[in-house]
Amino acid sequence: QFERVQVMARYGTTYRLVFTLSSSEGWAVPPVASHPITAMPCGSTEFYVPGATNCSACVPGAVCNGTAHMVTAHNHWRLDTHTQVFVRCGRAEACLANRTVGSCKATHQGLLCHGCIAGHSDTDCSPCGTAGSVWARLCLFFGFYIILFVATTVEALLRDTASKRNILTSTFKRLVGYLQTLGL
Repeated sequence: QFERVQVMARYGTTYRLVFTLSSSEGWAVPPVASHPITAMPCGSTEFYVPGATNCSACVPGAVCNGTAHMVTAHNHWRLDTHTQVFVRCGRAEACLANRTVGSCKATHQGLLCHGCIAGHSDTDCSPCGTAGSVWARLCLFFGFYIILFVATTVEALLRDTASKRNILTSTFKRLVGYLQTLGL
């Protein structure tokens, strides 16, 4: 007869108790195994480390379900499944939730989803314009800048009589000033 048999189960390990009797003359009893014995389940907001004897509270940035598996919370990143460190993503809404390791939205990439895939830019990794539209915008900008330069130069020449005598020098000075404004 047995009284108070206790097993201190470690999480992630299954145990069975095997009962045997020594055989006697002329008769034998086959061994009997118990039902599987496992550690008590953790709560829905806890997790366990395999081999541990107790549950731990879920770490910030993680979603726990009472098992050893933690997943990322909304807008959080995890480097690998061996770490218990979850980091908030640098770019809003870039990291996907419910992943065992950090995963990014389709247009983001890299550590903490901080980079954009090719053909995308800005903080939300929106698509870049086509090469033609970029050149069109650049030409429009420089065209506007040239018109502004010509208009202000003509206005200065009409207003200042000294500028009329040295048109080339005055125009060159204004051109240098405008180029400095552009940073060229």
